[in-house]
Amino acid sequence: MNLLPTLACAAVLLFGGSPQRQPVRLKVGDVVAVECLDKEYSGDYAVLSDGAIYGHGFGRLLVEGKTWDQVQPLVRRSMSKFVRPESVFVTIHSERPDVVYLVGMGSGKGPTPLTPDLDLRQLLSSATLGEDTDEVDAKLFRDGKLVHSYNVREVLRDDDPANSVKLQPSDVISISPSAFVRVWVLGMVVKAGEVRLPDGSDVYRALSAAGGIRPAAAGDTETSMVDAHLVIRRGQETIVAPLSPPPGAKPVPLEANDTVSVEGPELKRITVAGEVRKPGEFIARGDAGIVNAISLAGGVADDGTLRRVLVFRKGEMLQVDASGPIAGQGQPNLSVQSGDVIYVRKNENSIYVLGEVNSPKRILMEDHRVYRVSDALSLGGGLSGRGTLRRVYLSRPGPDGRGIITEFNLDEYLKDGKESANPVLEPGDAVLFGQPKGLTLGSVGQALSSFVFLDTLVRRP
Repeated sequence: MNLLPTLACAAVLLFGGSPQRQPVRLKVGDVVAVECLDKEYSGDYAVLSDGAIYGHGFGRLLVEGKTWDQVQPLVRRSMSKFVRPESVFVTIHSERPDVVYLVGMGSGKGPTPLTPDLDLRQLLSSATLGEDTDEVDAKLFRDGKLVHSYNVREVLRDDDPANSVKLQPSDVISISPSAFVRVWVLGMVVKAGEVRLPDGSDVYRALSAAGGIRPAAAGDTETSMVDAHLVIRRGQETIVAPLSPPPGAKPVPLEANDTVSVEGPELKRITVAGEVRKPGEFIARGDAGIVNAISLAGGVADDGTLRRVLVFRKGEMLQVDASGPIAGQGQPNLSVQSGDVIYVRKNENSIYVLGEVNSPKRILMEDHRVYRVSDALSLGGGLSGRGTLRRVYLSRPGPDGRGIITEFNLDEYLKDGKESANPVLEPGDAVLFGQPKGLTLGSVGQALSSFVFLDTLVRRP
């Protein structure tokens, strides 16, 4: 039997007969078979660590990374001094299988065949790691260099294929216990005490390890998580964090011996009195301001004002304008303290609408509201049947206390929009709507002065 045609046919079938198979490239550990009619030059040769094969007739040939159809011409050319080239055939006797290595923690598997598409998750799933996989790290080494470090639990429970690393030949995966820190979790948690956390954990992982926030007991009306926060104490340093991580923010990693406390708002006992709907003692929480405290007392009564609120604090009296929120402004920059007495004063700012209106009266001026003569007319119930808009009188106290009377025609504002015919009123002003005939400035002044004087006597305690 002629061996050469058989070998040639086998080589064609092995390396060139299947269009679906990629050409095999030699690597260290593969074995090459050289067949020759002259048996002296035949033999099997392993690819050594330098990537070369050594043999009788061809010496040293660098073959690592080359395919069969690249190696065979090299061997024939090198042996052409001793045999006819066409009598030499090269085949791959055996291939060294690709492997990866899983080592460490007594559960390492050593060399593991590298199957197509083998990834890190598949390899770790086949290892004996115990139940506490969040306490185990996996480190991937490639070509002697650390590529990445992973937490095993995160790798195993992540179903996104893009997050699982495809393994390559000779990768080494080392598994070892994770680095840990010990911290104390105290305050309003389910299970206060020392907890052991993976290195790099943040305050929210510590809160979870302590069972989360303890629910308030039945009937506990003073315990509230509004304004509660997390406090990290690290030596002399104190770090405050919200109960939930803000979107996009990176929480501060904990360090060994940190103390994490869940602290509720500070409770402050205060007294609210004066022109409020429900005066008395109240509990304010956290950084409650003056307006918050007054709201606990039901808010300002009809006769009260927020413009000059008095705060009595440790022998000191403060005066605060708390009317800002009514005008869409911010609250005053003053938080209540335990023991504060907050007094809402009576609103003494008023105007009078008199004369030919359906409901002559004294009108209290609300905080931050602008009053004009037209507003006074509306609040007085409108003109009576004898009244006129053409004879309107405004009395305003002058520097010497005497009333200065101005006559104007409100009809010019209502018909033509003349602003000067509808002036802005100030506290203490009195507006009198007259009749078409019969009044003089002197008589108007006497009428206004008498009404205001009598009203003052009636209201005096």
